[in-house]
Amino acid sequence: MIVTDIYSVNEILLYIYTIQFLYRLQKTEKCPKIFFAGKVRAIIGKGAVCTVRIRRWKDLKLWYRMIRRLEEIYIRKHKEEFLLRKQKWDEEFYECIQDITKHPVVLRMKLYPHHGNTNCYQHCLHVSYYNYVWCRFFHLDAKSAARGGMLHDLFLYDWHTHAKETGQRFHGLTHPKTALNHACRLFSLNDIEKDVIRAHMWPVTFFSIPHTKEGWIITLTDKYCGAFESMKRK
Repeated sequence: MIVTDIYSVNEILLYIYTIQFLYRLQKTEKCPKIFFAGKVRAIIGKGAVCTVRIRRWKDLKLWYRMIRRLEEIYIRKHKEEFLLRKQKWDEEFYECIQDITKHPVVLRMKLYPHHGNTNCYQHCLHVSYYNYVWCRFFHLDAKSAARGGMLHDLFLYDWHTHAKETGQRFHGLTHPKTALNHACRLFSLNDIEKDVIRAHMWPVTFFSIPHTKEGWIITLTDKYCGAFESMKRK
């Protein structure tokens, strides 16, 4: 049964056709099941589901527009819920890294430029936040992922000039171990936090394969944040 707070007949048809196409894609394993189960069934009941045949390319483009419209309606309907959840997660995130962010040695990361216009401290904070959100979503150890993320680049030098000043030209390969050594001297780390710091540069550090799910998460969030920070260079 379709939800009752739909605004027009056109939106009802939009919902039905979207579900039809998503259902067909799911049957052929071309559509992720998590999207189908999580977002679509939250809006429309199972009674609206049936198969449909897609014959033309413009049907695919129409489906894309349907999905965007469906997401807009879903977010509008659940905006308050999203905001409350985000506020709660943000508060819990800052609480679990509060002691790290105020440590005088960690604050020294603000002195060293990193990607684009960010410094090491800002980059670590960005990565830490995305670690926390992703791990909360997947029901992993979000606290350890956030704390490890905040310390993952605690190498305490400007890597742009480090090679010229010291002759060490393998920063990308060596700085995870340097950051881990510094972090272990300052804080008591668990195995997940150590793995997050040690393996965050994989696959550049090819043999430092992550041993935890949280370690795999940071291999994505670190590169995601680094790419966006670099693109925002003035």
